Amino acid sequence: MPDRPLSNIRRLTIAVAAFTAFIVIGLLTIGKPKFKYKVSSEDMLSQIMKADYLVSPEAAKELMAGDNTQVKFVDLRNKYDFNIGHLEGALNIPNHTLLEKDNLNLFEDTSITYVLYGQEHLDANGPWMVLRQLGYSNFKVLQGGYAAQMADSLRITGDAAIYDYTSILKEAEKEIYDLQKVTEAPPPPKPVKKKVVKVVPKKVVEEVEEEEGC
Repeated sequence: MPDRPLSNIRRLTIAVAAFTAFIVIGLLTIGKPKFKYKVSSEDMLSQIMKADYLVSPEAAKELMAGDNTQVKFVDLRNKYDFNIGHLEGALNIPNHTLLEKDNLNLFEDTSITYVLYGQEHLDANGPWMVLRQLGYSNFKVLQGGYAAQMADSLRITGDAAIYDYTSILKEAEKEIYDLQKVTEAPPPPKPVKKKVVKVVPKKVVEEVEEEEGC
């Protein structure tokens, strides 16, 4: 029997994808298109409902562990986020560059399956639908996106940090603290209590000369 929570998540994913498809397909049909679309709206919705374009976290883990050269992961996030961390061996092709000529030429190699992913699951749904509309059938979507892979502790790689930002932050905090101490007005001097000295008069003993006898 399939796990009920997972089944609910799957149905929710399909529903959201279908809703997104209506929006994307609507946008693609406004005005004169720059590209020629090869998949009808009906076929697009049918493929979304099948959900066979999704790659589960478990399947992704197996693909990366097996070093399958026929499958490549495509990170749709910006270069900054990609450098912080990404799936091992992933290509960084940000969303806004996906339809550039060089990238489309790369995707022509149908012997390779490209698995799209963004930070969240829905970040890759729109790009997948656009590419599918253009006739590219060698694309899939990583279910859950990069965030889900982090939670699932998959093989994540990132560039080594050039700077120790924790130490830099602590040093900056210390400098700010020292600067504040210098610029602060000095506290008013404490009133000096006058020491009361009790003066005791010295007793003077007068010497009395004895009178000489007659």
